[in-house]
Amino acid sequence: MSQSHRRPVMWILAPDPEANAKLVTRQLSCDACTEDTCQRGWEPEEGLHHSPRAEDFAEALDWVYRHLREHPEHRTYAETITRPCRATQI
Repeated sequence: MSQSHRRPVMWILAPDPEANAKLVTRQLSCDACTEDTCQRGWEPEEGLHHSPRAEDFAEALDWVYRHLREHPEHRTYAETITRPCRATQI
């Protein structure tokens, strides 16, 4: 019986360079929000109150400024960046 030898496959993951790749998006979420402090816009399945996901960071910032007007004590936020990537065999 012969033994087959497999060569390890090496991969690299990097931002997708293709012209048709999805665009990078950003979203900001309020770390201070709870269901009790922010009834409007609360999303219980995610447990977050957040900006729309947007290609333009200014759109996410606009949401933060509006949120601060309603909740001036909410001063901590987290940014989520979605960057499309592509795995390539090397």
